[in-house]
Amino acid sequence: MEFWETILTSILIITFVPVILLVVGLIKIFEEKKLSSTETIKTRPPKIISVLLLCFAFLVICCGIAVITYLCIKENDSIMFIKVIITSVITMLFLLIGLLTYAVLRFNCVIADYNGIYVFSLFRKTKHFRYDEICYFEHTFGVGVYRSFVAFDNFNNIIFSINSSHTGIYDIAEILSEYGVEDRSADILQLWK
Repeated sequence: MEFWETILTSILIITFVPVILLVVGLIKIFEEKKLSSTETIKTRPPKIISVLLLCFAFLVICCGIAVITYLCIKENDSIMFIKVIITSVITMLFLLIGLLTYAVLRFNCVIADYNGIYVFSLFRKTKHFRYDEICYFEHTFGVGVYRSFVAFDNFNNIIFSINSSHTGIYDIAEILSEYGVEDRSADILQLWK
């Protein structure tokens, strides 16, 4: 019976992960359509990604507590303490990964208004760039890379980048084009063909 359980678990994981990614992608498209074109544009991840990451963190805590409780009740051998420590460390590691990913996605954003671009970062100071400081930008909206929008200065240094999971990237590209910033995305998209 273990063989069939392994096969069934593998099939469920193989089908479950793409379905979750498809649902998140569809919700992102729906949230992009809901965005209203105002004077101030803010990029942010879809709410479903935040909810999924917080649910992951909660699930990790519950599973960690359950395993530690099981070990304390059922195990009576001399290495039970080591098992509890290892389980606690693994639980905290996965919890930190989930919470850090949530914080990075949630608190790293870009805001565009008539004064320029404000780049907020979790680990760095807030930066402000006037539109004339931005030489060009590139985006790979349909390709699915991590940094799907990148802006550069006159020396080809990256000024800021926006994660592909954020909504509002299309509006940022549009407002940059309106202010005369060159869009060099066609060059990048040719590489993927």
